[in-house]
Amino acid sequence: MKPGLLAVPGVANVAIWGLRDQQLQVPVDPAQRQAKGVTLDEVIKTTGNSVWVSPLSCLEASTPGTGGFFETGHQRIGVQHVLPITTPEHLGQVPIEGAAGNLLGSPEPRLDHDA
Repeated sequence: MKPGLLAVPGVANVAIWGLRDQQLQVPVDPAQRQAKGVTLDEVIKTTGNSVWVSPLSCLEASTPGTGGFFETGHQRIGVQHVLPITTPEHLGQVPIEGAAGNLLGSPEPRLDHDA
């Protein structure tokens, strides 16, 4: 983004603040899911509740706090929670249990930097 903005005539400098959050996505194999008797809702609920902050507001883990900042006399100090699940490998360790108690094999979550 920064190179594109700097290429605009008349733009001398660009300050980028903040960072785009990475996104974990879980591809679901319908055949494996059906064979294990796990519904798509169960996959969504388990995945969403495995992380502290989820864009799915209907889940328990919707937004318990995402950080912020506090100010002292001369500076603003950012605060960010250390999240327990931050990589595809961590999320892949969370078992998904169906109504019959069957476990769906670990999905293979991946970081999607383009989403």
